[in-house]
Amino acid sequence: MSYVDTLIATALPAPLRANFGDDATYTPPAGAAVNTWIMLNRGGDLVSEYGETFEPRQTALLPKSDVALPVIGAALAVGTTTYRIDQIIAYDDLFHTVALSVS
Repeated sequence: MSYVDTLIATALPAPLRANFGDDATYTPPAGAAVNTWIMLNRGGDLVSEYGETFEPRQTALLPKSDVALPVIGAALAVGTTTYRIDQIIAYDDLFHTVALSVS
């Protein structure tokens, strides 16, 4: 890992959490709950295998440092709202992008 990659991985999450993050509790279907944080996105996504279709959906960025591999069906509790992870959409070096539904 280069110095820049290390700097981004260690310095970037704190300001993101402070400005855009919501405290959350991740609970897999089988296992212990983990205190973490997420960044909610209440927009939409382009989906479809053979064409672009806009689908309204709620997604969240979940830090890999807290949850190494999220599980479909796991719960994310944010304040008084509990979400269910329906799909793991993407991931990068720092975050998993997951699709949510309100359970």
